[in-house]
Amino acid sequence: MVLTAIGLFSYRSAQIYPENILVNIQDKRANNFVSETDIIDFIQQIGVNNPGIMQLESVNLRRMEEELMAINFIREAQVSRDVKGNLIVDIQQDSPIARIISAKGKQGYVAENNTILPLSENYTSRVLLLTGTGADSLFSETFLENPEAKELIKFIKHINETPFWKAQITQIDLDEKLNIEAYPQLGKQVVEFGQAKGFEMKLKKLKTFYNEIVPKKGWNTYNRVKLQYENQIVCK
Repeated sequence: MVLTAIGLFSYRSAQIYPENILVNIQDKRANNFVSETDIIDFIQQIGVNNPGIMQLESVNLRRMEEELMAINFIREAQVSRDVKGNLIVDIQQDSPIARIISAKGKQGYVAENNTILPLSENYTSRVLLLTGTGADSLFSETFLENPEAKELIKFIKHINETPFWKAQITQIDLDEKLNIEAYPQLGKQVVEFGQAKGFEMKLKKLKTFYNEIVPKKGWNTYNRVKLQYENQIVCK
């Protein structure tokens, strides 16, 4: 990770050393995209670029927060001093909701705030996988202007927020029109949703398939389950 910043400090008194920098990273158990070492290295890099101006009492705290939030995977940063003169850095990381592997080989994450993040050298998040030719469109700056795209993001968030679906649906394949094929953990069926619009009703139909059809026919009777037709579950 290459981190650079300039102009955050002016000369006054106590020098900043690593032991003066206390870093608190929230939700570290869920995601580990940035580390305490990354943050301390970032601050110390200023000293490399600007020898002699790493002065604790004159740190521009607001400017430092802005520079920290410019780093990938940092959503919020708060910087303050304690009564002992230490620099306190509180970091909130971005939360990925899906990982993109496009048909052209481009990769990244969809973050909870609907932005696209690059992969991290430090950590791989185990989240829903988005693949297929339609996955390329997620990297477009105008992606969320598309109503179908907005529904897709709502669908992904619903899966992540529902424990049953989060455990069951681990990969979504998208075509150019953002039609969805899901690959569940249990069973060999490919599940066709069509586009994400009306996903709540489609998931109810899929639950009916699991609760009523699978117990009678078995997990491996059908190869495809089609949910895109109104008031129907089509199994092949």
